[in-house]
Amino acid sequence: MTAQPIHLTNATPFMLISEHINELFDEAKNHADGEPIATPGQAEAVQTLLRQIQAAKKAADAERVLENTPFDTGKAEVQARYATLIGDNKAGKGKAVLAEDVLKAHLLPWQIKLADDQRAAADAARAEAQRLADLAAEAHRAAAANDLDAREAAEALVTDAKAAERAAKAAVTARPQVSGQGRAATLRTTYKAVLVDAQVAAGAYWKRDPLAFNAFLQSLADADVASGRRDVPGFRVDAVQSVV
Repeated sequence: MTAQPIHLTNATPFMLISEHINELFDEAKNHADGEPIATPGQAEAVQTLLRQIQAAKKAADAERVLENTPFDTGKAEVQARYATLIGDNKAGKGKAVLAEDVLKAHLLPWQIKLADDQRAAADAARAEAQRLADLAAEAHRAAAANDLDAREAAEALVTDAKAAERAAKAAVTARPQVSGQGRAATLRTTYKAVLVDAQVAAGAYWKRDPLAFNAFLQSLADADVASGRRDVPGFRVDAVQSVV
């Protein structure tokens, strides 16, 4: 069914463009009905309609840009103002981001020192816990079954050893913190992969996820073909025809 014309005196540009494209769309249905083109006249009519639709697309996009202009301009102005404060991209860093990065770098050596000190304290606590555990075990072995004082002393050593073990576990899990306003600053360990053998890595990732790896290779080949290359290693470059 053909779309009904709008014909409103107060029609907006979008309404007029929409009406025109709907009419062209319905006309396209009349031509692209599943039957192949049989005559030069039919081909010319389709080509004419194709150009009309392309012109309508261009007009619609121009109107879209025009309608978006106030919003884009306002957004760009807001972005530019706040970028001086909190921007964090290739264009640069805002003052708050820059200060945050520098202060974190300033804290890092101190927190690494705290972590090293805590690690040394944890090692010492584990050693002390082991020493007390050994003493308690030896005291139990040495105490006669009918010597109450010796058994009591051995149990006291067991209690001390268990307390030392708890302290050692707490020392191991402790995180270096710097307190102040709000959340304490702590160290976080992350890991970064550094490529050392591309061939080994390629082989491993191809075995793990060949579809994803092949898609990556396809993207590289597509970029080569788009740049004009026709001899892409490992690929056959086919000619694909399309209407323009």
